[in-house]
Amino acid sequence: MTWVEKHLTSVDSSSNNTGSFDINNRIFARRLFRVYAHIFSIHADDIQCISHHLQYSLMHFIVFINEFGLMVNHAEIEPIIDVINSLCIPNLQFRQ
Repeated sequence: MTWVEKHLTSVDSSSNNTGSFDINNRIFARRLFRVYAHIFSIHADDIQCISHHLQYSLMHFIVFINEFGLMVNHAEIEPIIDVINSLCIPNLQFRQ
């Protein structure tokens, strides 16, 4: 999260190179997804009281990255595929 915040706050407005911007967005999406994956796969027992809130947040995050073509690879989703499937999000397109 610190890495993402650092890079989001230090974006150089003079570098509007679309290619690097897309790459950075994919990196941000992948790293943020890994935070969700870690929470749901390692700390599932610890988050019982807030799991619905986290699932709601995860659902919105997945819809966002899916909508803008930032979806992470299917292999990275595998640890929490059951959680993602339980969200019943239509039209998900995982990258291979």
